[in-house]
Amino acid sequence: MRTPGDVAKAFAANSDIVMIGGMLAGTDEMEGDVISKFYLTGEYDVKNNKPLVEEKKFKVWFGMSSETAQEKYMAGMKEYRTSEGRTEEVPYIGPVQNVINDILGGLRSAGTYIGAKGMKQFGKCATLLRVTKQHNRF
Repeated sequence: MRTPGDVAKAFAANSDIVMIGGMLAGTDEMEGDVISKFYLTGEYDVKNNKPLVEEKKFKVWFGMSSETAQEKYMAGMKEYRTSEGRTEEVPYIGPVQNVINDILGGLRSAGTYIGAKGMKQFGKCATLLRVTKQHNRF
């Protein structure tokens, strides 16, 4: 799942559960420290005679079958195992509650669109269509 809409579509397709670990990556509750990186914006502050710098915050995220997880929790990468996951720096997004509120808001909105009075009715009320273009770009 990447967006609240993906969660709503999964429930509309009669899923009982969804995996939202990737959506929660970068939150305060995620293990690890916040990493700050500084980037030149390409603009210049004439008044202070300095290039403008922008700070971006990240957290290190790794899947449980990644080499990082194997090293951290399994006493190293075993010869008979393979690293199937990945390790990435993901943007820091603050409290997990913000993500949960977005998902719940997306589910409420989707339920309104399809006329469902509860989560159990999503599969009964929704009609899924295959489309080739998902975004309108203006």
